Amino acid sequence: MFSAPSFLASYPQPHKKISDLFRRISTERQSNYKLITEKLSVLLKNAAEKLKKDSFNILSVGCGNGAGGDFLIFEIVKNFVVASRKKTSMFYQAIEEDAAELRFFKESADSWSSENRQLNSSFRWFVGSWQEFQTETKSDSTKFQLIHFIHSIYNMDVENTLCDCIKNKLAKGGLIFCLVADPDNPLKRFYEAHPSFHTPIISSEDVVSVASKNGWKYDCFQVPYQIDLTEMFKESSADGKLLMDFFTKTKEYRSVAEKSELEQVEKYWLNDSKVADDGKRKTFGKVCAVIIYKF
Repeated sequence: MFSAPSFLASYPQPHKKISDLFRRISTERQSNYKLITEKLSVLLKNAAEKLKKDSFNILSVGCGNGAGGDFLIFEIVKNFVVASRKKTSMFYQAIEEDAAELRFFKESADSWSSENRQLNSSFRWFVGSWQEFQTETKSDSTKFQLIHFIHSIYNMDVENTLCDCIKNKLAKGGLIFCLVADPDNPLKRFYEAHPSFHTPIISSEDVVSVASKNGWKYDCFQVPYQIDLTEMFKESSADGKLLMDFFTKTKEYRSVAEKSELEQVEKYWLNDSKVADDGKRKTFGKVCAVIIYKF
């Protein structure tokens, strides 16, 4: 369940190669960081100022190796705590199903903590799913000022998960921060045009729908991103083959597909993209931040 680009929402467990590829050809991570820096940071600062306890508690669900935005959140918390001169500490609970990813995150977080001793920080690591975490911590009364899902809610029951958070884990005055795909994202457009490849994709609409249904206050923000498809149109490109396999959910798609079908897929992506100023052919989408408040 590691935190992956929203474009990988159709993959239950995104393969590392495709994840690495999208991080090279997509600007989505920069858009994620922009939303965290410009929107979440202000809200965290406001929440910290109202904090009556001496610990700012954060729950990261599906944290992966922490590179999706966790370390940026560490820095934000450190900066406003140091600036306030309060003796506030940070407690960080991480949940991740991939033990190797979580182990890497732990090593990096330990290093970060030793280099940033001006913030008293502590961490707790849980290998498993959200449901397993809920079961294991039933008797734990810890409440969190922030619960975040950085592109990690795609393979979860959105309503049950968010209701669990609001009821059992989120502190009064706290917030849930969900980074999710926009309803009009490149992959969803492709699947709507090619139903045989279709996989349902959770988007900001689903999160907003749950918030509205339950009467929760929320905000929704969007930032655009782009994906470089140039290599996909080169038959000899390894990255292009991997990209085509991902879109069609078919291994070695270029080799096994009927010529007419392959041409249709290529034509679709030609029409859904355009050549940018740098000469690269790109498609465009938006990443959304849905922020839910508990009063």
